[in-house]
Amino acid sequence: LTENQALLLSRYARKANILFDGDLSGIKAALRAIGILINAQVEVHIVLLPEECDPDEFIKEKGRDALENLVSTAPDFFTFYRQVSKISSVEDEANLIKELIEIISKIQDPIRLDRYLKHTSQVFDIPVDILRKKIGINFSAKKPIEKETKKKTITPNPEEKLIILILNNLKYIDKAKDIISVDDFNDAGIKNIYSALLKNADFSVQKIVDLKIEEELKNRLLASLIETEKLREEEFIQSLNFYKKNLLRAKLKSKISEAIRSGDEESLKKFKELLKK
Repeated sequence: LTENQALLLSRYARKANILFDGDLSGIKAALRAIGILINAQVEVHIVLLPEECDPDEFIKEKGRDALENLVSTAPDFFTFYRQVSKISSVEDEANLIKELIEIISKIQDPIRLDRYLKHTSQVFDIPVDILRKKIGINFSAKKPIEKETKKKTITPNPEEKLIILILNNLKYIDKAKDIISVDDFNDAGIKNIYSALLKNADFSVQKIVDLKIEEELKNRLLASLIETEKLREEEFIQSLNFYKKNLLRAKLKSKISEAIRSGDEESLKKFKELLKK
């Protein structure tokens, strides 16, 4: 879900119901989508199906009216998130509140931001001034309070995006082996991951944690994986070919730069011809 899509949806509806399967395995991944909808001035409610039940099965077993009843009585996101989260300590609740603040802090409209902060305050019974302070906003002064540190967001590069695509669609690993080789990657850490993946048929995303690669790369990959959609086989193959083509073009451009620096006219001409293909 992109910001532009959320804005388009907001033209037709002020309320969105997000429906989860009963196991809630995707709720963390959905946080970004919820934040985007809220920022587009769409009110978000959550519909939760019974465990191990998808919409098709639910309608077949319970009927359309039962599903519509779930939708009509769906709680808002804040209430729902508190109900389903396993809180066994003060620390658990504090972390839950931090996650919600992270979502609503992206709201640009100060009036709506204030409204959501007050709503969070009511749901979790915590003074609203503490929530305002947490996101660094002084409403009485009408200006932001400068934070001591700012987190730097790093966008995955093409090689990282490719390995994320593969890791998030491991059931198609045989197709990846046919198209992508270890030598297609330049980054040593990503080479390491892909080599381990090719050698181990039971490779899982969790095993990234155990690999000897840079912590920053490891954290970036793990953080990006939860935001990446799983694809159908045809889409996966198309994406692999797209990324491989871009990686090859990047290598050719690098070789062209080297040829220019060294004055190698013959190699320069060859690489430029290959780039046109």
